[in-house]
Amino acid sequence: MDFLEKLGGKRLLTELVYILRENEPLKAIERMASFGLLRFIHPELELTIGTRNMLEEARRIISWFDLLFLNRAYERWAVYFLALCESLTHDQLWGACTRLAVSEHYREKLFETRRQGEEALVTIEKKIARTGAIEKSEVYFLLKDLPVEVLLYLMAKTGSEEVKKWLSLYFTQLQNVRCFITGHDLKRLQVPPGPLYKDLLDLVLKARLDGRVISREDELELVRHKLKKL
Repeated sequence: MDFLEKLGGKRLLTELVYILRENEPLKAIERMASFGLLRFIHPELELTIGTRNMLEEARRIISWFDLLFLNRAYERWAVYFLALCESLTHDQLWGACTRLAVSEHYREKLFETRRQGEEALVTIEKKIARTGAIEKSEVYFLLKDLPVEVLLYLMAKTGSEEVKKWLSLYFTQLQNVRCFITGHDLKRLQVPPGPLYKDLLDLVLKARLDGRVISREDELELVRHKLKKL
């Protein structure tokens, strides 16, 4: 009857979100695939073995994250949606979001942060594969601007258990690291207002993440040392 051909994107998105909010949406997605319905999300979308494995891994990662009780709100459906569309190019993902009438703000969030996240993932994977190690600060600054949904998607996407451990460490430890000193301390050190504030605080945070400073006095000394060189 071509019913879905006549259905608007917003209604399709609503029904898809209901499915992807389930604890185990894979069965419903398999049923959709058997009826050839995934093409209504995007013509190139198929439920391959790789996509099925991505969805299974996403379910496992989501269960792990929920058990952490981190009190960080996120959209479960968006993690599964990214996993389902993992095989699509960035342009194809944009097309799928447009077809489903995803709001412009959320569409840009999913599109741009997935691109940033995948670039960060490649950087982390290459660094670990090449040197066998990576600094905590590198991981932090690569991931800090990414939403929870994309971070969980990256955990499901990577085939490296070592990289998964680093992403897990970001959630459990790194994202909560803060400096002792603030902009008020920099002002007292007569640092002129401007971009230098951020540069100095990032320098201190990097040192703190990597264990090179421990106390407030360590942080102040690091700033004084840096200021002498400027």
